[in-house]
Amino acid sequence: LYLTNINYVFNFLCFSESWLKESNKDLYNIPGYTATHRCRKDRIGGGVSIFTKDHIEFTIREDLSFQKDICESLVTEIDKSVFKKKT
Repeated sequence: LYLTNINYVFNFLCFSESWLKESNKDLYNIPGYTATHRCRKDRIGGGVSIFTKDHIEFTIREDLSFQKDICESLVTEIDKSVFKKKT
């Protein structure tokens, strides 16, 4: 609802403490974005999510993403051309 009421389109939306599980993560989508999640498997809470605008290609970097007892990360790689300003 918040996103529909502001006059700005974000390329990326990142959330910590998503509390999503493998069993319900596909129920939470934002129109116009591709969702990527890392769900905590061993206990309640935690989890991280990245919503990337549909037109942006990305690769999940499993070699840089991790999940430990006190910290978790989800890393995506995006081509630098996405960040070039239009003239």
